[in-house]
Amino acid sequence: MQDLQGTPMQEQPENTQPVSPETEAQPQEPEFKLTDEGIEGDFSDWGLSEEGEQPTEETQESPQEEQEQKYYTAEEMKELGIDKLDPNKIPPELIPFYKSMQADYTRKTQALAQERKLIENLLDNALSNPAVAQQLMNDPNFIQTAQQHPELAQKLQAVSQMTQPQNPIDIITEQAKQYVEQQLGEEFDELNPKHIVALNLATQELLQAQQKQMTIQQKLAELQASEPHFAEIDALAEQKLMQMPYAEAVKIQTALQNGDMDTVLNFWNEVRKEYYNSTLNNQQQAQTSNPEPPKVEGAGQGNVETKPAVDVSELGYLDEDSQAQMLIKMGLV
Repeated sequence: MQDLQGTPMQEQPENTQPVSPETEAQPQEPEFKLTDEGIEGDFSDWGLSEEGEQPTEETQESPQEEQEQKYYTAEEMKELGIDKLDPNKIPPELIPFYKSMQADYTRKTQALAQERKLIENLLDNALSNPAVAQQLMNDPNFIQTAQQHPELAQKLQAVSQMTQPQNPIDIITEQAKQYVEQQLGEEFDELNPKHIVALNLATQELLQAQQKQMTIQQKLAELQASEPHFAEIDALAEQKLMQMPYAEAVKIQTALQNGDMDTVLNFWNEVRKEYYNSTLNNQQQAQTSNPEPPKVEGAGQGNVETKPAVDVSELGYLDEDSQAQMLIKMGLV
């Protein structure tokens, strides 16, 4: 073989040794490849994992750490309570105990809910019924139980305020404001001179009416203390008031409301005389229907006639005719 200048070229010996497939040149895979999910490749030489994060060495828990993550004991479960327990730290042998704690907690929660509902109903009733409010506030057990439910504190305080003694002046002022609103047909305005004048007049009227009522109550208390048959006479007075003509009954009722003691006492004295006259007549009829008591003979004094029993304390409450009959009955005239 000659080169381009005509000089003969030395032929190279041919390699007759066969080439194995393993030694054939293979196409080299790229070190990194871009896919739809990102860059894939070997990042180990870069000090990174395939996700681009620093490789972390697996840590194994030491025996000491395993001992720290121990299970609860029964005493610890009781001390912590059902609401603070970690279910993952409950040992298998205490699972039944844990379930019993759950059941007991559910029962107590339901009982507290029923108790709260009952107390709330009582408080709602008391807010519209002063007598019930007074009864509840006089019960220390009810107050103590209600205080265990913080959500009912506002209603409990409102009921308690209902039973607190109020200032009489405040009560009369509030009544006077309501009276002014009814008379004027508009809401009371403290800056309205007309309303202020009307309030002063209404307050004076209420104070006078209250004074008259106090006088009546004081007089009735005196009658009750001095009259041994006050309850019977009072019942008879109510009966007479229901039976008398409407105009006369209204007159008595108006006198009671306005503090007209003369009219009230006149009516009372008439009823009291009627009561004692009726009582005396009943006693005389009873004695007439009974046989005459036997005569008792005293020692050495002959026959002694037994006098009928008479209640002298009733003499002052009888009219003149009844008093005369009693004196004759007693043998004094």
